[in-house]
Amino acid sequence: MTSTNNSSREKPRGLSPLTIILLIICIPLLVMLLRTAAIFLALALLPSIVAYYVDRTATRYIFHTVFTCNLSATLPALGRIIKNGISDTEVQVVMGDAVNWLIIYGAAGFGWLLVYSAPVFSKGLINVMHQRKIRRLERTQKRIISEWGTEVERFHAEKLNPQQLLPAPSAPPADDAL
Repeated sequence: MTSTNNSSREKPRGLSPLTIILLIICIPLLVMLLRTAAIFLALALLPSIVAYYVDRTATRYIFHTVFTCNLSATLPALGRIIKNGISDTEVQVVMGDAVNWLIIYGAAGFGWLLVYSAPVFSKGLINVMHQRKIRRLERTQKRIISEWGTEVERFHAEKLNPQQLLPAPSAPPADDAL
């Protein structure tokens, strides 16, 4: 069995030492700065955490897509908490608003929708572009045939028969000629 060199399907390498050091520094710092808002942030980014563990590819494109959508919906609510003062009551107000959760998890759902619909959409778009190119080439072919005549038509890809293009084989020399 041959192995293919498909880098997007390789098992991820894991976290680099630099990433681990940054996480060890940033997470406690974030908890100290945001206090109870860190709980909100962890709950809001839960779809991204799940996407990180679900995406087993080396590039982690699924995680990047879901995280970007999820974070873009989380930041306005987190900004409201920071703007009004990081207090327990403000965190409770933001966390108690169902619309915030609908927006946050809806954006993460939109990230998953992008992950699964973008390849289908791009395939359809490429097919449409190829069909337009084929139609344009067929129109050009008809124009050339009308200008040059039907002699050029025999080179059309669908009607091409390689045996017609080769010269007829000549008879082999007779053995008695020697």
